Amino acid sequence: MIKNNIWRAIINYFFILLIFLAILQFYFFYHLNLGWALLTSFIFALGLGWILFKQVISPLKKMNMVTKAIGQGNLNQELPLYEQKEISQLAQNINDLVRQQKKVLAQITAEKNRIQTILNSMMEGVIALDKQGNILLLNSAVENFLGIAQEAYLGKNILSLIRNYDLERAVKRVLKSEKPITQELQLIYPEPSFYYLKATPLKNQEQEKEGIVILLRNITKEKRLDQMRTEFVANISHELRTPLTSISGFL
Repeated sequence: MIKNNIWRAIINYFFILLIFLAILQFYFFYHLNLGWALLTSFIFALGLGWILFKQVISPLKKMNMVTKAIGQGNLNQELPLYEQKEISQLAQNINDLVRQQKKVLAQITAEKNRIQTILNSMMEGVIALDKQGNILLLNSAVENFLGIAQEAYLGKNILSLIRNYDLERAVKRVLKSEKPITQELQLIYPEPSFYYLKATPLKNQEQEKEGIVILLRNITKEKRLDQMRTEFVANISHELRTPLTSISGFL
């Protein structure tokens, strides 16, 4: 449609030029000499060419610059409306397209911010990876768990940042089998801690694998409480066993 409008405008101008030149040639052939005919035709053609440049070529050059800027992500562009109908319609279509793109981009940004806010409010850590294991997204809980900054680690491979055999095995298993797994994970850095890990395949609408979503829940306190209970029971058993042994010796 855009090409049709451009060529229609150019053809219209050249069609007018050809008609005028034919009439002019016929008139001067019978009334003036050839020199005056050529000079007058040249002046008219020059004037029509200037009009063509101002109303067609110059606006098209401007549109070309604007569309290149839009392609590079600069949506703060708007074309003026021109006198030529086809060119003006083309400029209006481009302006409408830019406004629509800005609206869609604003909606995507708002949705992304909403999702990030929800993730940051979670107690569990969430990490999204692509098929190569590169970090696409992580929430503030992961930053606290692992002592990392989100901006510094986005796009980097998780296995090069967190060197842990169990984590590496979990990531590779999910990428290979495409089935979710759950397991315990022990990390040493930034301090010894235990996590419940659930890794799930990340798929698109066509159910094609795009990566992994990892859920981390800190269970360090639970593990320590279990250890304290175990030690307490063992101590109580030992304390009870000693008097009982002594009593049984007197019997």
